[in-house]
Amino acid sequence: MYVLVRTLTFEKAKLQMGKDLYMYCVDKKNYFIVYDAFDFDKSKRELAEYISSY
Repeated sequence: MYVLVRTLTFEKAKLQMGKDLYMYCVDKKNYFIVYDAFDFDKSKRELAEYISSY
């Protein structure tokens, strides 16, 4: 998942892909690794909030 998200250029697109791919992740407890694909802490926080509400 990390590699797929990292291939995108725009942060907004990365965040959307990170959210969309979460439902397909079989190892959800280690999904935090995807956070490293983001350039901004705000995106990391938003993904974490999305995951916690999932």
